[in-house]
Formats: sequence, C-alpha cells, structure tokens
Amino acid sequence: MKKTYSDMIKLYLTSSFIFFTVLGVAQNYTALNGPYSGTPSKIISTGSSLIGTVYGNGLLKSTDNGITWTATNTGLTNLYLNDITRDAVSGKLYALAYSQVFTSTDNGANWSLTANSGFTNGRFIRKATSFLYIIGGNNVIYRSSNDGVTWSQVN
Repeated sequence: MKKTYSDMIKLYLTSSFIFFTVLGVAQNYTALNGPYSGTPSKIISTGSSLIGTVYGNGLLKSTDNGITWTATNTGLTNLYLNDITRDAVSGKLYALAYSQVFTSTDNGANWSLTANSGFTNGRFIRKATSFLYIIGGNNVIYRSSNDGVTWSQVN
C-alpha cells in the first residue's frame, strides 16, 4: 500500500502528539518520601489529610498531601487492615480487618473497635446512606443498620 504525503503528515502529527503528551505527563510527576513501612493498598482523602492502609502496619496519615507519613494506629488492636472508607456525611472513618471493624470520629487520630463478630473474611467496606456494607470472601455481603455494631448476611 502506497503512503501519500497526507498519510505521512497524519502519522507525524499523531506520533508527535503522543510523544509530547507522554513527556508532559512525566514532567508533572513528583516522587514523594514514604510511606516506608510497607505498600499502601488503599488511600483515602479525609478533606484535610490522606490516610492509607498498609497491611501488617495499620494506618499511615499524611497532612501535607503525601509528602510525609506517620502511623495513626492509636486504639487499633489489629494492624492487618484490608480496607478503609469514609462516611461522606458525618466524616466518620471505618477501617476493616478480617473480622473486625474499627471506627474513628477524629479524622483517624484515635480508633475504637466497633465490631469483632457477625462477619468473616472481610475484604471491602462501604458506607451508603443508612447502611454499612462489607463484602467478604466468596462474595458474601454483610449489612449493618446500626453503624457496624451488628451484622447480617444479605445474600
């Protein structure tokens, strides 16, 4: 197939666009210091800070847009956390371990054990209107209508 001058110009412009787009993205990347205690598996914004789960090391918090991180594990009795979520209305934080839910009402500074029974193999936790949901192993879904104190299987 014979390439026309127009085809060659299109190819050149497309290649140039891709090259400069990638170059522009690379220039906007800034490496940050930390967290060094492990690999975060989930990072959420609380409005004034970032909080990340680090499996086996609990939670890390950054108040300077991720430049520095400090442990925020006061009250946690299990540092093997699978997920974290924030209630958009109240600002309350929920951290999920295998069979435990911890909550914080002070932006992650202190944590309280809210539930340690009623569900197993917790993987994901989400707050939606008046219910709190956990997805466990084998795609079992648990629901709490009293902010995580008791749970019932819904599927």
